[in-house]
Amino acid sequence: MISRREFVKAISAACAVGLQKVQASTGLLAQLAPASSSDDFIRYVKAKIGTGGHGHCYPGASVPFGMVQLSPDTYNHEWDWCSGYNYVDNSIMGFSHTHLSGTGVGDMLDFLVMPRTGPVKIMPGTRENPSEGYRSHFSHDDEITSPGYYSVILQDYKIHAELSATERAGIHRYSFPEDRSTHIIVDLDHSYSDASDQKPVKWASLKVVGNDTVVGGRRFCESPVGLEKPPPI
Repeated sequence: MISRREFVKAISAACAVGLQKVQASTGLLAQLAPASSSDDFIRYVKAKIGTGGHGHCYPGASVPFGMVQLSPDTYNHEWDWCSGYNYVDNSIMGFSHTHLSGTGVGDMLDFLVMPRTGPVKIMPGTRENPSEGYRSHFSHDDEITSPGYYSVILQDYKIHAELSATERAGIHRYSFPEDRSTHIIVDLDHSYSDASDQKPVKWASLKVVGNDTVVGGRRFCESPVGLEKPPPI
């Protein structure tokens, strides 16, 4: 009786002979061979797949099993914006740190950050009239999307925004024009809701510590009991 090891060895040899015959006739063996370690598989990833129509995907930066999904938000209401982004839009509200992908139900969009130039505006403005708030027009031609990296030009402010992520943190880099006054908006009221009249954020708190630290948080209306008011920070 043939042993299991001998059987596997015989099958492997037969497969090798078969593949060699395929190589001689069609050259397919080279295509079936394992890729070398120098191959850059990232270039095959299309991060914008699913960001249009009913795809409910976001194009921003994240890592596998990461706590942060740093991505642009173009709208935060209605079903086609469950991930905060839809390819049909031409303006960006800002960049938030948590997103769902492909779920069909919206949530998250925590802690929106938006770099700006000019006068300070505290409302985001509408998709139809972005200039009434802190939104900015953008072009998909200026977007760069790849695993762990996203960048775009905010056309109204001439700002180059770049995003990346680690397992637990989002990383922002903004290149501002030298001849304009600049500032950064942190909007803790920004969140996803399925109707424009809903206000899911119960409270939010923000404190500047020193010259380089901002501490804060917020609570949603459906959060567990025990956080009825902001904790001391």
